Amino acid sequence: MPPYSSFDDADSDAGDGLDFAEDAFETNRDGLLWVIDASPRMFVPTDDGAIPFKKTLECAARCLKSKIIVSDSDLSGILFYGTRAQRQPTTKFGGIYLLQNLDIPDVQQIVHLEKMVKDPSIFEEEIGSSDDYKIHEVLWACSNVFSANKVKLASRRVFIFTCSDNPAGEHQLRTNALTRASDLSHLGIELHVFPLPGAVFDWSPFWNPLLKLTETNNSADEEAIPDMIEKWAQLEDLVKRKENKKRTIFRVPWHISPDIVIGVAGYNLIMEQKRGSFVYLSQRDNREVKSATTWICEQTGSVLLPDDIDYFYPVGQRTAVFSKQELSEIRYFGEPKLQLLGFKPQESLMEEHNIHRPYFIFPDESTYSGSSSVFANLLDSCLRLNKVALCTLIARKRSPPRLVTLVPQRETESMPGGFHAILMPYADDLRNIQMPVVHPTILKDSSSALAEIGNKIIKKLNIKSYDGKNYENPVIQIHYTNLQALALQEDLPEEFNDQTLPKAREIHERAGELIQEFKRELMALDAEDLGQADGDLTAGLKRQSDAEDSQAKRAKNEVPDAQSIKRHIEAETLQTLTVAQLTGFLTSVRIKPMKRKPELVSQVEQYMSGR
Repeated sequence: MPPYSSFDDADSDAGDGLDFAEDAFETNRDGLLWVIDASPRMFVPTDDGAIPFKKTLECAARCLKSKIIVSDSDLSGILFYGTRAQRQPTTKFGGIYLLQNLDIPDVQQIVHLEKMVKDPSIFEEEIGSSDDYKIHEVLWACSNVFSANKVKLASRRVFIFTCSDNPAGEHQLRTNALTRASDLSHLGIELHVFPLPGAVFDWSPFWNPLLKLTETNNSADEEAIPDMIEKWAQLEDLVKRKENKKRTIFRVPWHISPDIVIGVAGYNLIMEQKRGSFVYLSQRDNREVKSATTWICEQTGSVLLPDDIDYFYPVGQRTAVFSKQELSEIRYFGEPKLQLLGFKPQESLMEEHNIHRPYFIFPDESTYSGSSSVFANLLDSCLRLNKVALCTLIARKRSPPRLVTLVPQRETESMPGGFHAILMPYADDLRNIQMPVVHPTILKDSSSALAEIGNKIIKKLNIKSYDGKNYENPVIQIHYTNLQALALQEDLPEEFNDQTLPKAREIHERAGELIQEFKRELMALDAEDLGQADGDLTAGLKRQSDAEDSQAKRAKNEVPDAQSIKRHIEAETLQTLTVAQLTGFLTSVRIKPMKRKPELVSQVEQYMSGR
């Protein structure tokens, strides 16, 4: 009989279908090419004294650093145009210099870019600036960079940074540029233009007709670039938002009826940011070590092939054995799809049903033509009738089907229209938790002095413009800051500003007196009044029992004498004495007591043994 392996080890991809977004991102790589204007006008200081070319390089360097952390599998490249030197992998266009080809950002690229920012003479000596370039050749060079890349990319984007609103000039050059822009669109390359601050930018003569051909401004999931960018901080913030490409985690057909099928895409609106996993490196050359697993038969010592291994699952006192093919068939529930089951009122959906982050469902016109129209009509009907849609979702192959509820969301200026897919819980996911009973004197009696003081404290400490997105995870930030300093051979940061820590001084200045007043008022509450206010909690309390408790507390705090300590040692009950009693006894015999209870017990035993 062939060797057995655990049933759960048969397929590492098997799961409950909840956390597959990370796997989907691995095959959804993005290619981003930074195209920076390096002509002489980019070196003219603006009114605030900033040099546009230098500021753009600083922005690019910071974004490359974040790219390593956020998505280390994406490709990035940097191309200059308007240069004296020229360098391209395939063509020899004048005034175009490919500084960094499309690749995963590494330390050498970032260090070279930062040196160029700190020392402008490096750029002038190696590359130089010139007005001798043609914008249609720049677009042609961009398509050649993507064509020469052999890595399969899910998206291809070009970011152009310039302060020139009409780089073509002549009519023929403008026509050639529009032709090249149309070619970029056919190749699936998106084009985004960022006007730099300090420039008078008119989109109408050149850039608007060119961007209409690429259709980047009409994309539903992209933020429009303003006509004028006034501050450099605004530019960098806009670049970071557009740099993180919105990626689908699944694309499935939605079977609304036997005759109606549309395409939809699922998105993760929120994900937990985690630290990257470590890798093993070779001690000799510091290269990554790739691990390989080999199965050996325990009886014969021979190497086992995948077909030689069966899998088992314990059932009672026996084991059910499966081959890998049988196990694959058991875990197959059908092709990925979203199947509509029916509709229910929105009131039937409870808050406790949302136990997992929901997915956002949006129409996918690339798979089924007309999906957007059908999707919009269905969304409008659900909003008008106050209904939610019940569906089954198989997000990927070999994922178990999940019952989901689609909650409609109306389109606004800041949010697109679509459905939030809430994964419904199983019966054992819900528990009946008994919440602790809180005394009503503090919560319900709003007219009491204690409640009034509490309301004042809340008003004093209320943050009007609070947004959780403004507070970064300090553990992750410290981790990546230290890694960045080590990789780039920079000094380690001495201190990190943790924004999540409470600001004690500001709290004391705003509500210090009220907090002290709240404490005094709380201590002044009489136990008998509390018992009368809530008979269920304190009906058993009597003044006699209170007196007994007080007497017991005093007994616990009384300092024992040497005879009492001796009796406890003989009965091996010295551990039952409190820290206060042990400390008081040691002080009475002129021995400096330690802090922890085991050390106090040891001190007492040593003293008694030496008598």
